[in-house]
Amino acid sequence: MNYEKYYNLKQKAKKLADSALTYGDTNSYKLAFKQYGLLNSYEEFLYYAIKMSQIHDFSEAYFDTYYLLTLREKDSSSKSNNLANYYLFKAYERGNIHAKYEVGEIYSNPKDIPKSSYYLFKIVNTAR
Repeated sequence: MNYEKYYNLKQKAKKLADSALTYGDTNSYKLAFKQYGLLNSYEEFLYYAIKMSQIHDFSEAYFDTYYLLTLREKDSSSKSNNLANYYLFKAYERGNIHAKYEVGEIYSNPKDIPKSSYYLFKIVNTAR
């Protein structure tokens, strides 16, 4: 792909992501995620996933944040793992189907499933 095409796709993806954050537009968010994926710019999209989950409480954004954090294989610190788990369980609590599958693979008994706040607490304690 030549630079001009790459640049135009990147600008389109950024506009979609900005629209998602500004208006809570979940369709723009999903299209932006696909665009950033085509550009192999997942790490750059992580910002939008985090913001979309925080501002608009969008379950798919929580799961995408988990997914994007786990793609960062080189960062395996317990703080990073706890952060990824926080977003996974937050997506689960929000009813995200992908998170339900992931959590179901880990926990066979629903009573054993921790709350996202458990991992948030671990993050705070790790920072001290």
